[in-house]
Amino acid sequence: MKSSNDILHQKRQKNEPNVLITAQAAAEQLGVHVDSVMLWIKNGRFPEVLRRQGGKVKAFVPLAALDHAFEVQCRWCGKTFRAKHPAKARYCCVMHRDRHMYALRRNEQLRNDA
Repeated sequence: MKSSNDILHQKRQKNEPNVLITAQAAAEQLGVHVDSVMLWIKNGRFPEVLRRQGGKVKAFVPLAALDHAFEVQCRWCGKTFRAKHPAKARYCCVMHRDRHMYALRRNEQLRNDA
């Protein structure tokens, strides 16, 4: 018997754009807590689809959105990269973080000198 993960993996391979999964199933796929998925829905990282099931309103996530769940854009170079912690990630490498911090400090010094 196939597990739900196998079925979801097959649907993802077929690129079915309209497949919706629950927040709980999305959390299991991504290896995070369901509260994290709900927070990402609230913050707009995932498009949300609300449906009524058994008198309750449930949040669903498009399966295609899970592929881009951990992608973040570097603040220095604009490159899109995959982060372990998307909420904390700002830069694709340490060098870009250091350059950006240096530029911010330099601009602050120039404003103070003027």
